[in-house]
Amino acid sequence: MAFAFASSNKVLAEVLLYASIATLVLYYGGSSHSNYHYPFTEKKIKSVLVSGVVDDLNLSSNNKILLTNVEFKNASVKLPPRHKIMFYPDSNSINKVFGYGDTLTFVANIREPKGIRNPGEYDYKKYLSSKNIVLQAFQKEGTKLEVLPNLGFSISQNIYSFRKSIYRIIRKHSMNYSIITALLLGERDELDNETKSVFLDSGVYHVLSVSGLHVGFVLLLAYLIFARFGYYTKNIAGIIFLIIFLIIADFRIPVTRAVIMGVVFILAKLLEREYYGINALSLSGIIILLINPNDLFSSGYQLSFTAVLGLLLVYPEIKSRTDKFTSYSFIRWIINVLTITLVIQICVLPLQLFYFGNLNPFLLINNLIVLAILPFVLLASFVGIAASASINLFASLFFASADYILNIQETILKYLLSGASIIAFPKFTLVYLVAYYLLLASYFVLVKYFKTIVAKSTLSILVIIVLIIFVLQPANKYFEENKLYVVSIDVGQGDAFYIQFPNGKTALIDAGNRNKLLDYGKYTILPMLKYWGINKLDYAFVSHLDSDHSGGFYSIVNNIAIDTLYKPELSRYNIQDIQFETFMRSENIPINYFNKGIIEIGNARIYVLNHKFEYYTDENARSGILKLVYGNTSVLFTGDADVAIENYYVDEYGDFLNSDILKVGHHGSKNSSSERFLGACKPKYAIISSGKYNRFGHPDSSVLVQIEEIGAKFFNTATDSCIIFVSNGEKFHKFSWQSIDYLD
Repeated sequence: MAFAFASSNKVLAEVLLYASIATLVLYYGGSSHSNYHYPFTEKKIKSVLVSGVVDDLNLSSNNKILLTNVEFKNASVKLPPRHKIMFYPDSNSINKVFGYGDTLTFVANIREPKGIRNPGEYDYKKYLSSKNIVLQAFQKEGTKLEVLPNLGFSISQNIYSFRKSIYRIIRKHSMNYSIITALLLGERDELDNETKSVFLDSGVYHVLSVSGLHVGFVLLLAYLIFARFGYYTKNIAGIIFLIIFLIIADFRIPVTRAVIMGVVFILAKLLEREYYGINALSLSGIIILLINPNDLFSSGYQLSFTAVLGLLLVYPEIKSRTDKFTSYSFIRWIINVLTITLVIQICVLPLQLFYFGNLNPFLLINNLIVLAILPFVLLASFVGIAASASINLFASLFFASADYILNIQETILKYLLSGASIIAFPKFTLVYLVAYYLLLASYFVLVKYFKTIVAKSTLSILVIIVLIIFVLQPANKYFEENKLYVVSIDVGQGDAFYIQFPNGKTALIDAGNRNKLLDYGKYTILPMLKYWGINKLDYAFVSHLDSDHSGGFYSIVNNIAIDTLYKPELSRYNIQDIQFETFMRSENIPINYFNKGIIEIGNARIYVLNHKFEYYTDENARSGILKLVYGNTSVLFTGDADVAIENYYVDEYGDFLNSDILKVGHHGSKNSSSERFLGACKPKYAIISSGKYNRFGHPDSSVLVQIEEIGAKFFNTATDSCIIFVSNGEKFHKFSWQSIDYLD
């Protein structure tokens, strides 16, 4: 550990830094970083008898439990050591009391975790794999869960009990318990979607992860409490406080990094040695990676270490210059706070765009507000926790103060958010990431050789311009001009199609479902649009108002602009339709009703085949029927139209229904896609949008047989995930986006 105290080891720190960068290059270049894979050949297996030992528990609920030492009693597969599974108890078992080391035995349906099924989507499978988790096990509803308690001593259980007691105190006394729990304990499971969106869109989501700022505050608090107890006592108390807080925060990466650096800092003082931040940072990085090498590839590790590295390398250089501007300590303090915030944002900006894909123009202001408010929230919360041990009234008062401050913060962030247009960016490539940081590093090396203010200012302006170009430059041109792109988005048991027209205009036909468990608009479609750098939709089409087609539009409208929306005429019998139109009109989105006609979009056309079916109350029968034509190629979209409606369109339009691609009606239900209708369409390709393991049995086998009999090739989002077809005006070809590394 001695190298962390001496600046003579600067070379070692730099070697470690460059080694880390090289590892990241290899990783993002395509190398795999996990050997933990799903062990079964079948993607879903029912009624497997499973036994495992509890390895991790949530503080807020038992809705998911991490198990290790897993055995499958009635399956031939055996999990290797260190492989874990995520267990989801049923409604009857979720309220049971579990402890670390308990052995659970249950009957479960096993699934392979969901990977990337759409461009830009979060890779949950990869995330679980980095935690050594290879599968998900859902307890079969109504079956028995046997618990064999661990009667031995468990450090993990004692730590969990300690953290659980703090969680209960926060839950009891705070109205904003979900935010304070995230701030102090690192648990974000109870944060509602609105709170997450406010913090994420404001660019301050990082504060909801326990970070180095918290650690610095804890150390300051320890020094204040033990200020009168002598130099050594004060510093030893500081180390103890840091270790306790590390336990409370569940050894989160940013906290572990900050605690190690803090302990090294204190030991350097006690041993009267020089403290060298770069070496301390390197030491903390090595220790974290020795515990779990996969942490190198987590966003928390990269953001935390990049921010601190930037502060250590850049901030002292800037501070030495800004201190010359004034001798007033208060003004210096303000300048230093602004400088620290600016340096951190400059250093982590590419990583933020890489992982989150958007930028708030008030990012710097938002971070300054949060950094100013956060210490008061932490102080009130710490004192509230301490006071709860003796006087509950005092605890409630302090937590009420924290709630009041948090409410002010949320009000300010929402106000600024209402006046800001969130800028979506395409994914940064590895080339842009490396180029950005090399340019930044080169600037601070070269600026020392420029002697005059004019020369330094000129260099600074040039670097800023180039950095802006890097930030604003799309990482890849995903869509070629003069080509039509038809994207069938995998939204489970629902429909959603993104259309990129040859002239660059954009459209979305349906947007998947939205319910209490999942919002495909927010978590699938929006990430995809942001990934492609799409900030608005020129057209939106709602085939009908069933939630699996219309639900996702709510989140989409809240995040990006829609110029024009088409839908069936308002049904006074459907409260869902009334609510949908009321919402859209409140967002000032122009609404047009489906009626027979043509929408010209550059040199492409959308034929609206509907008449006004005012006498239909069934939503499926009111589905918008659209034919998209570009050159000699065409696509027919049918919503959830059933056989009776299909027959009407065959009688009305005949051979005009003939299309290269057919969006198969009603997710492949046997109530749609009649032999007569398929014969009129004569598609070369048929796209079915259905959910994996859906309870309706879609697509029906009879429909698949009929599609094959007319010589068409079918694709299903349940098995093929996102499906992309591209037309040059003469013919369509299927675009294999999974085989394209967008990060090249």
